Amino acid sequence: MVGPFSMPFLFGMMMIYYSVSAIEEYFGQEKQAEFGTMLLFNGVMALLYAYIANDYMVMNSPYLFSIIYVWSKFVPDSQISIWGFPVQSCNLPWVLMAFHLFTGGNPLNDLIGVAAGHTYIYLKTILPDSHGYDLIKTPSFMESLVQKLNTMGQDPRQGPRPNARMMNLNNRDGVADPQANRPAAGQPLNRNGNA
Repeated sequence: MVGPFSMPFLFGMMMIYYSVSAIEEYFGQEKQAEFGTMLLFNGVMALLYAYIANDYMVMNSPYLFSIIYVWSKFVPDSQISIWGFPVQSCNLPWVLMAFHLFTGGNPLNDLIGVAAGHTYIYLKTILPDSHGYDLIKTPSFMESLVQKLNTMGQDPRQGPRPNARMMNLNNRDGVADPQANRPAAGQPLNRNGNA
């Protein structure tokens, strides 16, 4: 259950946008399928842990916290600002959880997200390094899906798009670019209306 449109919902959507954009930059163009696998894995783990905790709020706080937790582990030294206070990215999930607790929220959803994110970190980075087990491998269907998404709406006579990103949330300046898929003057359009 997502609930009605409200300020917490809007804040959650904004945080999902920025955290997915930030972690997409970490994975980069070479690991887009792994990025998609991480998003899918975190969603499934958030569902599983929410079911175990008898809490079915899936796409809001637990999923957001799982993405933020993974990003904070992969990019621990980044300095960000929350309402003017500097926070190191490795502490971001805990700062957000404390803020949620101080505003009267229930930290259980946040802890479910941290557990889902930590499960990904443990199975993807810690377990292979310590015991040699690589349990999370990017499935071939995800690689073919990413390849299909990257070539969708593209003229097959042209090569791959430079600097293509899976979600294409930001350009190099960090600002959404509405002109990114516009054709140059005189360039023919394909059947999807793209260059």
